[in-house]
Amino acid sequence: MTQALQAEARRKTYSMNRLRKAMGRLMGADAPDEHRAAMHWVNAWSGMIGERQIAQLVADRNNH
Repeated sequence: MTQALQAEARRKTYSMNRLRKAMGRLMGADAPDEHRAAMHWVNAWSGMIGERQIAQLVADRNNH
């Protein structure tokens, strides 16, 4: 595995772990402020993961 692929795998793993943590916070949020903050981070991390997947799809199409 190349260094670039290893770095991308680490970024993906990190993003997924942060999303799991944010989801846990969202599920445990009692106050409206906690809920809003947790929802912000769930959206941010899921968006980051989605952007990476879209970028990979584009790169794969460009390589074929």
